[in-house]
Amino acid sequence: MAGFDRTTIAAAVAGVAVAFGAGVITGKVLPSHPKTGPDQGFEWPFFGKPRDPHAARPATPKPDGFAVWTTRVDTSRPDPLACVRMTRPLDPSRSYGDFVQVQPDLGHAPAVSVRDDELCIAGTGFDSHRFTLLKGLPARTGETLSGNADVDFTFGDKPPSIAFAGEGVILPREESDGVGIETVNVQKIAVEVWRVPDRNLVRQEINAPEPTADGQYSYDSDGESEGKVVWKGVVPVEGPPAQRSTTVFPLGAVLKDMPPGAYLLKAKDASGGRDVKLGKDSSVSTDNDKPAQARRWILFTDMALVAYQGSDGLDVVVRSLKTAKTLPGVRLQLTAKDGETLANAAADANGRVHFAKALLAGEGSQHAKMVMAYGPKVDFTAIDLDRSPIDLSHQPVQGRSASGEVDAFLYADRGIYRPGEIAHVVAMVRDRLAKVVKDRKGALVIRRPSGVDYQK
Repeated sequence: MAGFDRTTIAAAVAGVAVAFGAGVITGKVLPSHPKTGPDQGFEWPFFGKPRDPHAARPATPKPDGFAVWTTRVDTSRPDPLACVRMTRPLDPSRSYGDFVQVQPDLGHAPAVSVRDDELCIAGTGFDSHRFTLLKGLPARTGETLSGNADVDFTFGDKPPSIAFAGEGVILPREESDGVGIETVNVQKIAVEVWRVPDRNLVRQEINAPEPTADGQYSYDSDGESEGKVVWKGVVPVEGPPAQRSTTVFPLGAVLKDMPPGAYLLKAKDASGGRDVKLGKDSSVSTDNDKPAQARRWILFTDMALVAYQGSDGLDVVVRSLKTAKTLPGVRLQLTAKDGETLANAAADANGRVHFAKALLAGEGSQHAKMVMAYGPKVDFTAIDLDRSPIDLSHQPVQGRSASGEVDAFLYADRGIYRPGEIAHVVAMVRDRLAKVVKDRKGALVIRRPSGVDYQK
């Protein structure tokens, strides 16, 4: 302490106390050499504790009243959705398209849908747009927007995306080219085919789940505990960048045998830096980049089941997908939720089987879950009785307004057909003033369920 008297030292200590407050009193005494290095890190030399850079940040505060809260972009499909979350739930019965303006103009009315408190706009592509939510836009509570609200959406390059074409789960055995996989900015697809035996299907939902967007976690575990991988590999994709491409995966060509059961197809982006490494085990190991991916259940069959439930029980009719004719003699099995067989029956001369109402009255594990059909040539299919029934009266017959100089209005004589039936189609070609367009060539394109052209 040479050169300092007691008064000087006391003054210095008081100055530090004023500058740092009570932190000096409660702080730790620093070592002569702070801890450093890749394992030890750096010890914070002041009071308190620094914020973890990976710590969650506060969510966007919710405004008062009825207003715009947050926004997001859904790129899980080739066509993105621009979604605006409001502070109040919305009414799905209202026409919200009347309260949305888009700049630059799309040339047609925006496709607007609502779910809970979120309003989503489709059909804008990956171009940047400004959406204006107009004054008076209603909430389910009866509140309305007090003024116009502008929301800007800016898109960069299209992210990679993978989805299966259509929403069906039936792939015809006869003359089918395969399952269509739609991609954007994907050069290679890693495909896995899982087979789940018929007895295990009662614990599954044979459906068409939504795809997983690039960069998002997938919580998919369907089929892994109930089935096994029967094929896996990498399929190349041909198509221009930033455009939707359809790759047909030939499911029938890769199957060595087809015992009764359903197939679960899993497709992942295996392009460039996010290559998927296919190991010797049944799992697909990837890096931590969370590639775009999709999955789809498939029943590979020639049999189509139609079930009608009435006051006296359940009637099931079996037809051929190739000929649309009924298939007599096919063995049908009514299966409970626990996999137990409730009843067996063979289709009569009209391809029909009747299950008594009492068989459908079981509860818990005895609840009637599926009807399974076992046909010739090891053919198999099933119908899930827990799925929502189809109301054919709701099948729409409609056209669309002109979006260019010339457009076509196309309609059929009814909304749904069986294979082999004749569809009577009327096509009217009009200009923007709804006047008849003559002497103009056009094409009628018929596409397969896989998304590829069948006839033109």
